Amino acid sequence: MNLPQSGRHPAELPPDEVRIFLRKRHQADRFDYFATDPDPDIRTLGRLALRRSHLNDLFALGDLCGQHALTEDHRLRVFYVGKTLIAYDKALQAASAPQDRDLARRMLRDFTSWVLYCARTHPSARNLAVAMWTLAEDEPLVQLDREALDGLMSAYRDQMASEEDSDATRYAEPPQNVDDSSFLTQSSATIVDYGVEDKLLATSDDEELISDETRVEKGAIQDQASVELDASGLKLGPLPRRMTEAAEDEFNVGDRIEDRYEVVETRRGGMGIVYLCYDHDQREPVAIKTFQSRFLNNERAVSRFNNEAVTWVRLEKHRHVVQARLVQNINGRPHIFLEHISAEEGYSPDLRGWIDHNRLDLRHSIEFGLHIALGMQHATRKMPGLVHRDLKPANILVTHDAIAKVTDFGLVRSLEVEDIPLALDETVSADEPVPHGAVPLTRVGAIVGTAPYMSPEQCRSLSVDVRSDIYAFGCVLYEMLTGRHVFEARRFREWLDAHVKWTPRFRPEEHDTIPQPLRDLALFCLEKNPEDRPADWGMIVDWLSQTYEIVFGQPAVLEVTGPALEARELMDKGYSLTELGRLEEALKAYDSAIALKPDYAWAWARRGRTLRVLGRYDEALDCYDRALESQPNYAFAWNGKGIVLERMGKIQQALACYERAAEINPSDVWHWCNQADVLLSMNRHREAIPLLEKALQQDPAHPNSWAKLGQVYRLLQEYPESIKAYEQAIRLAPEYAWAHNGYGLSLKLNGQLEQALLSFKRAARYDPNEVWHWYNVVETLILLRQYEEAVHPAQRATQTDPTHASSWSKLGQVLRYVKRYEEALTAYDRALALQPDSGWVVNG
Repeated sequence: MNLPQSGRHPAELPPDEVRIFLRKRHQADRFDYFATDPDPDIRTLGRLALRRSHLNDLFALGDLCGQHALTEDHRLRVFYVGKTLIAYDKALQAASAPQDRDLARRMLRDFTSWVLYCARTHPSARNLAVAMWTLAEDEPLVQLDREALDGLMSAYRDQMASEEDSDATRYAEPPQNVDDSSFLTQSSATIVDYGVEDKLLATSDDEELISDETRVEKGAIQDQASVELDASGLKLGPLPRRMTEAAEDEFNVGDRIEDRYEVVETRRGGMGIVYLCYDHDQREPVAIKTFQSRFLNNERAVSRFNNEAVTWVRLEKHRHVVQARLVQNINGRPHIFLEHISAEEGYSPDLRGWIDHNRLDLRHSIEFGLHIALGMQHATRKMPGLVHRDLKPANILVTHDAIAKVTDFGLVRSLEVEDIPLALDETVSADEPVPHGAVPLTRVGAIVGTAPYMSPEQCRSLSVDVRSDIYAFGCVLYEMLTGRHVFEARRFREWLDAHVKWTPRFRPEEHDTIPQPLRDLALFCLEKNPEDRPADWGMIVDWLSQTYEIVFGQPAVLEVTGPALEARELMDKGYSLTELGRLEEALKAYDSAIALKPDYAWAWARRGRTLRVLGRYDEALDCYDRALESQPNYAFAWNGKGIVLERMGKIQQALACYERAAEINPSDVWHWCNQADVLLSMNRHREAIPLLEKALQQDPAHPNSWAKLGQVYRLLQEYPESIKAYEQAIRLAPEYAWAHNGYGLSLKLNGQLEQALLSFKRAARYDPNEVWHWYNVVETLILLRQYEEAVHPAQRATQTDPTHASSWSKLGQVLRYVKRYEEALTAYDRALALQPDSGWVVNG
C-alpha cells in the first residue's frame, strides 16, 4: 500500500525571501508542532502557516509529515504520524468548500489505514504501539472489527515479550524555565572583545533579537561538529535589530491597534517608537509613531506632543514631507499616524544609512538636497515661522525609489529641557564623546539638540528661526558631499566650540570632485551669523536647481503631477504592501500603475519582485524581461532576474545577470555580493574573494560582506584571514549573531577554544532562538572538558527546539560525562526517537 498524499502544493518561497512573511513574530514559533520541526521544509512551511490562512499549507504539511512517518528500515515514527493526523485534522477544521472537507476526511481515513498496514506488514512492538495509538480517537477514522483489534493486541504482546529492551523509547520532556543569565555572563579564561561589552551578554526579560532566516550548513550535522548557519540573508542584507518587549501601554508585533492596525514590525529609537502596520479597513500600510512612555509621563508633556503633532498634520501632503495624517490618543498616549516609507530592499530607510554606507554620488547628493529644501519650503509656506529644530540625516527618510522626505517636524520641541535628564539614561555631559551617526538628543545647561547639526545660536541658547534649520541643512549637505561631519569634533563641548568658533572648510582634493557652486552653497548655509545665511528655503531650491542643470545638462525634476504622480503613489503602495507581506494586494497596485503607464519599467520590475517572493518564477521572469525591454540598462531588473534564475537552478544565467547589473551600477554592493554568493554555491570559493573585496571597496561599512568573506576564508581553511574578516563584521554590527557564530567556528578551528566559546555565547545571547548557537557552545565546552558547565546550554538547546535530535544526543553525551546515566539514557532515547538511524547516538 502506497503512502496516501493529498497532492496539494502551496507557493514555494526562497529562503532569503521567506523573511517577508516571517518578519512578524508569532508566539507559537517556539512550540508549534510544525514550526519547531527539525526538517527545514516542514519548519518553514509551519511558520508560514501560522502567519497566513492558506488551506493548502495544511494539506502540504500533512503530506510532508507523512513522508517522514516511516523510516527506511520500516519503523513508524510516532511524532510524524501524529503530526500528519494533526495537519489533516486542521485542514478539515479550516475547510469551507465541500470538496476540501471531503479531501481532508479521506486523507485522515487513508493515512490511518496506511499506518495499520505498515504495522501489520512490519509488526514490531513499536509499530504496533503506534498503530494502536493512531486508533485512539474519540471518533474512529476507520472501521476496525474486534477480531482485527484483538490481532493487533496479541501481536503487540508477543513482540513485547520477545524484545529484550521492554522500554525502547523513553520520551523526555525538555527542561523548562532554564535561566541563561548566569551562564551567559560567565567569562572564558581568555576574553577578546571586538566592540561588544561583556555586560551585554547578560540576558534580560525585555530584549530579544530577530535574525535572518538561517539553514544548517551542508555536512555539519552528520559529523556532530560545531555548525555554522548559512547566511541566506546575504541577498537582502538586513542585519538583526534589537527588539524590546512592549511596556504595558505599548504594542508588540501581531497586536491590533484600535482593532484595526495590525503591527507588523516595531522600531524603537532613543526616544521614539514606530509601529509599522497594516490598516485592515483601508487595506494599506501605515506607520504609527509616539514617544516612549518615560517621555510622556505627565499631562504637560502629552499636551506639548499633541500641539506639535497637530502642526505637522496641518502641513498636509507633499512629495518631500512624510505626511502626518492624524493624531489620536491611544491608551492615554498621543500617537501620530504617518505615511509608511519603505526603503530600497536591503537598506535602511534614512539618509544616515546612505551616508554611512557610501551610497551617495554627486547626483544623489544634489537631488536629496533639493528634496529636503523643497520639503522645508512647503512646510514654511504652510506654517510661517515653523522651525524643525532637529534637521539631520536620521530625520530624512529615503524611499525605495530614492525620494527624500523630511520627518519629525517639531517633535524635539515637545520635550522640555527639564524633562530630558529624567528620561534619558545616557544624558551627555560636556566632556563626553559624541558617537558618530547615532548622536542622541542631549542637554548641557539649557541646550537641547543633536550635536553635529546644531546652529551657533542653538549652542548659545539663543532664539532660533528658519535660518537655524538652514544651518543644519548646511551640515547635512556638507556631509552628503564629503562623507564626513562638517567638523572633526568628538566631545559635546568640542561641538559647541566648533559651531560657534571653527571655520568649515573643504579639503583641497575635494575642489576637483565637488563643483564650486555646491561648496559655496554649503559654506553659505554654515555662516556663523544667521543674517549671513540664505534668508529662506526658496533661495536654496533655486541655487540647487541651477547647479543641477549646469552639472547634468538637464533640468531637475521639481514636481510630479497628473498620471505620473498617481503611478508613483501606486508604486509606493505596492512596495510597502510587499514589505508587509500583503503580496496579492501589492500586485493589484502594480497592475494599476502599469495600466496608467504600460511601458513603466520600474513598475514591471517591482511587480516581478513581488511575484518572485510568491514563488511564481515564470511570471516574474516575464515582468523583468518587460522592464528590460523598456529600459535595457536597468540594473535593478538585471539583479532581480538573476535572483529568479538562481532560484530556478539556472546558476550560470543568474551569474551573467548579476555581472550585468554590476557593470551598469558598480556602486551597489549587492550586485557584487550576489555574484560571490553564486560562486560559493558552485564551490568556487577562491573566485568569490575579489568580488567581496569589490563590494567592500564600495561600502567598507557593510558587515554582511565582511561576514561572508570570513566564511569564505574559513571554508578555504585560511583561519587568520577569516578571523580578521569576522572581526570587522562584528565591529560594524556588534549584535550580528551569525557573524559571532562564524567567528567562533574560525577561532575553534584555529585552536583558540576559550575565545571561540565566548563568541558562541554571544551568538546565543543575540539570537537565543537559534538552536545551533547553543549546540556550538556545548561542543566547545566538551572540548574544553568543562562538562558540568555544558549541562545548562545542552538543556537550553533542547528547550529551544525539542525536536532537534542532535541537541538531545549532545545532552546525552554531556550527562554521560557527568555520570548522570539515567538522564543520559533518557536523552539518548529521545534522540533515537527523532533520528532512529543515528549510529553516533546508538554508540553513546
